[in-house]
Order: sequence, then C-alpha cells, then structure tokens
Amino acid sequence: MRKLARLLGISMGVAAGSALAAFPEKDITWIVPYAPGGGYDAWSRQIAVVLQKNLPQGVNVVVRNVTGAGGRTGSIQLYRARPDGYTVGLLDVAGLLPYQKAVGADKAGFDVDKYVWIGRVANEPWVLLASSKSPLRSLADLKARKDLSWGIEGPGSTKWLFAIIEARELALPMRFVSGYGGTGEMIPASLRGDYEVWTNAGPAHVPYVKNGELRALLQFGDKRMAAFADVPTAKELGHELVAEILRLLAAPPGTPAEAARTLEAAFLKAMSEPAFKAWVEKSQQEANPGGQKQAREAVANFSRLVERHMKDIAEVLRKQ
Repeated sequence: MRKLARLLGISMGVAAGSALAAFPEKDITWIVPYAPGGGYDAWSRQIAVVLQKNLPQGVNVVVRNVTGAGGRTGSIQLYRARPDGYTVGLLDVAGLLPYQKAVGADKAGFDVDKYVWIGRVANEPWVLLASSKSPLRSLADLKARKDLSWGIEGPGSTKWLFAIIEARELALPMRFVSGYGGTGEMIPASLRGDYEVWTNAGPAHVPYVKNGELRALLQFGDKRMAAFADVPTAKELGHELVAEILRLLAAPPGTPAEAARTLEAAFLKAMSEPAFKAWVEKSQQEANPGGQKQAREAVANFSRLVERHMKDIAEVLRKQ
C-alpha cells in the first residue's frame, strides 16, 4: 500500500507539474478599469498585441474595459477573479492606494498589498491641462484665481488624488467637477468647457496639445518630457513636487508563483518588441519596463508618498 501511495503521489506530482508547465492553455483576460480612449486603454491594447505573440500559439489576450467608481470597479473585479493566471489587469495604483488607506481595505473591496504584481509598464509624469480657449496660460494665472474647477472621474480616482496633491503643493483653489468614465470622456468635456483644468498622464492628451485644442500649463516630472519640451516643470518654478502615474500589471491574490513568473517573462519580452517600442516613440510616451520586483518596489515607494499627504486626502474624501 505504501508503495502504491508513493507511486500515486509521484504520478499526481508529475500530472500537476505538467499542467503547470502547460500554462497558459486558454485565452487570458486583460482588465482595463477605465473607458476606451484613455491612457490605460491605449497602453493595454498595445501591450496585449505583442504579449500575445510571446505566449503559446492560439492563446489570445482579450482586453475588457470594466469602468466605474473612478477605476475601482474593474480593480475590484480583478481582485475577486479566479487566481489561476488567466485574468490580469493594468492597475492605477495611484488611485487605489489612497482610497484604501482612507476607508480601509474592507470598505474599499481590495487590498493593494495582496495583488500579485506581474510587472511595471511606466511611471509617467502628470501634466496640468486646460482648453486652448481658456485664459489660463501659466502658474501665475492659476494662483490669481479665487475659484478653480478641476475635472476628475470621481472621488478616489487617480485624477482626484493628484488634483489634491497638486492643488495643495501649489496653493491653488480646488473645486471638483466629477462623473466621467475616464480620459476618453474627459478630453471632450475639457474642450466643451465643463471644467477649467484637469490633470492627466499618458498618450491620450498629447495629440490634442499638439493640434492646439488643449493647452499644457505645467508638468510634474523630474525633468521635461520630450512631448512638452516648452512646458515648465513644477520643480523649475520652485515647487519640490514630482508626481507620476504608476501603470502596473497585476493578477488576483493567490495567483500561483509559477503562473506569475510565466506572465512576467512574456510581459518583459513584449515590452522589448520593436513594434511596441515604435508605438511608444510615436506617441511620445516614456515606457519604463520592469518585472515583479520593480512593480512591488514602485508600490512601496508610492505608499510612502501617500502617507505624507494622507491628512489632506482623507479630509477631502470625507467631504465627498
């Protein structure tokens, strides 16, 4: 009996190992927590195409936009998905973490520290934008205002967070105009004049600045982006503020380590594909590929930044 048990154990172990080695054997769902047309959607669809090339033949990467609650609906859906490696998502950590810290993981519906991080796509600087029809042209113009309306998706979203941080650091007035599904909805809203300023990071707004429909007022990187070489940084104007978006690929809590490593390897290969690099250059963005370790470090570093502003964040959230 003991011999039979050992043989069965070996057999089951081989079978389990074979099953794991075969991962992935079916399509992978990629969740985008924002509407089509925004930065998260653009990055996701570009990466999905090249990621698919680096997975076994016949395995597709299916991008799904799951919108709502400033990106939290899709993020919660990912958090609750079956942890088998077949669901991933490009998460907006800068929007999720402050909200979780303010209301608690139970109420938030997720715990950022429990996601299984697959890799880092980019950490891009935020840009403060206005319609080109606006009289606002500089930081001095902004500081002269007694009231300033800021466009956001909703409380807890990334734009909400960085609007708070930017307004507090620059001593600007702040009144929210909310209810938008993502950048794809906020660009036309800005052009209509729904609000005076909004903050964004990613490729979606670049063409509108280039063609003169939107105006970039200020950027919050450590240095000027190539796409906005004539737009000053907050640091240049005497404000020690570097604000960047974190685009990190994640899987649900409990995703097997082997599956995570397989996804990480395919993701890193995809990010180095010439076709993907050409898109990054054409869209004038700045990819910053990294693996699981770099993604975890990015979350830890951002957590420390949030802690410094948590009092203001919690105060604004309570008023919503």
